[in-house]
Amino acid sequence: MTVPDRRDGNTTKLGGIPVVDRPLGAGFGWLLGAGLAAALVFWLWYGIATPPGSVERYFAERAAALDDGAMVSEEMLRELAGDRFAVQSGEEAYERSCESCHGPAGEGGDVGPNLRSTEWITESSPVEIYTTIVEGRNEDGMPPWGSLGPATCMNITAYLLTIREERDEGEASR
Repeated sequence: MTVPDRRDGNTTKLGGIPVVDRPLGAGFGWLLGAGLAAALVFWLWYGIATPPGSVERYFAERAAALDDGAMVSEEMLRELAGDRFAVQSGEEAYERSCESCHGPAGEGGDVGPNLRSTEWITESSPVEIYTTIVEGRNEDGMPPWGSLGPATCMNITAYLLTIREERDEGEASR
């Protein structure tokens, strides 16, 4: 069976299947336009106009949850060291606040000691590291960083624990 084309009466077959070229209805254009407009509004609202971004918002919410006033424990800090978002946040805070003295990878600098040294690693528990960050070591020239907030200090501690583990793994593989 062949179907005549409405415009000129010709029948077109494609692979034995009759094809009829008919214009789309007017409703299709309205539907397409409304869908594109909705997508634009969604993109503007959620993609541009809602600061901070999702990762920053997550870090802020996470920090608020950590700032509950509870005692900091070794278990809590070791658990944070396994949370990639906490470690990422800690690394960013380390870069802003600690890198200038301790170097980009904790290897030490002109002012701050090497945070990857065997002495520092073996003599410092996670809670001692956290306490050093919060209270500083005035006798050694390290200022207190407690003003960053408990969550940020915990995240920096988590990051330092991960570079400790990276160093231990590197030493073990040699």
